[in-house]
Amino acid sequence: MRDYSKVSGQFWTGETGKSLRGDLQSQVVALYLMTSPHANMVGIYNCPIIYIAHETGSTIEGATKGLQTLCEGGFCTYEEASDTVWVHEMAKYQVGDELKASDKRVPGIQKLYDAMPEGRIKTGFFDKYKDLFHIQNRKPPSKPLISPLQAPTKPEAGTETEIKPSPSPKGSGFDPRSFLKTKGVEEPLLSDWLKVRKTKKAPVTETAMTLLEAEAGKAGLPLADVLKICVEKNWQGFKAEWLGTAPAVQDEFRGVL
Repeated sequence: MRDYSKVSGQFWTGETGKSLRGDLQSQVVALYLMTSPHANMVGIYNCPIIYIAHETGSTIEGATKGLQTLCEGGFCTYEEASDTVWVHEMAKYQVGDELKASDKRVPGIQKLYDAMPEGRIKTGFFDKYKDLFHIQNRKPPSKPLISPLQAPTKPEAGTETEIKPSPSPKGSGFDPRSFLKTKGVEEPLLSDWLKVRKTKKAPVTETAMTLLEAEAGKAGLPLADVLKICVEKNWQGFKAEWLGTAPAVQDEFRGVL
């Protein structure tokens, strides 16, 4: 595995090096960031402050202060949310000033870029090196693309689309329409109730109908009356306790539905 730890002598005589003279803590942190065992060739990597403190023998406070000084001086950028550091000129010293598109390192840099967490570091790196290292900003679509053949079609104005209930498990042979008709439920109530179930994405299974019929019996109401209540209230299901079982309550609902 290749180590990325080239440090140019210009570090001591350049603008950044001169600004750090006399600040031993910041110098140590700067050298650590350029030679860290966690670094890569582009100088953007996960670097919790506790790593800096532990591996330089510094305190958390000292490492934090040194890192802050380097950020303020433009040597690096640090994102606390992801513990990511970017040493701005590290790619230049580890990779080169510029690469040809055919260079074998270009795919490697692209892979590192794709893996970077979204944020100002990724944006800054792209703006600085996109042309020099031929980086592509490949963002995945936020939603799956739908082909024209798969796109849902809208019914023409003035036409009604039949609402079909979710099918029962394969092989069950249960037909909710036939079942409801045998219980005295007729159109248009039957279709209206199936639309309510469809809207709420509730399958009309044999088990669901058995439970609904049982609750209607507890309430002392015909199944058709219960479905009328469900349609009016936009209820997916029904519980006898929601209405009460007193004859006066039953008569009240029979009168208004």
